[in-house]
Amino acid sequence: MRIAFSSDENKGLEAKIANHFGRCNFFIIVDVEEGHVKIETKKNPFLENHEPGKVPEFIAKQNVDIMVAGGMGPRALEWFKKLGVTPITGIDNTIKDVLEDILSGKINNAEPCKEGEHNVKH
Repeated sequence: MRIAFSSDENKGLEAKIANHFGRCNFFIIVDVEEGHVKIETKKNPFLENHEPGKVPEFIAKQNVDIMVAGGMGPRALEWFKKLGVTPITGIDNTIKDVLEDILSGKINNAEPCKEGEHNVKH
């Protein structure tokens, strides 16, 4: 499983999830395979030049399965759906805590948020 998290901090698992995925400074990408965790940090290449669809395409090219963010607009949600990436929004915590929740199954049933897509409640 490969999960991307939006963050304004380059602190790996200790980073807090950013409120808006498209305008965050970094994407912390976590690979989880057979209990092993690998962390990769990528700068948001579209931070200064934010265009619809560009960030979802960038994330999809990283072979990400899930995109976790504090929030995202309805167009981004549609892009992720088209690209086969599951967006999870409404998250306000550290990457470590959210990753633990995903792996333990606490975050496994997303509910629609205002934009009509995934919103996870803790």
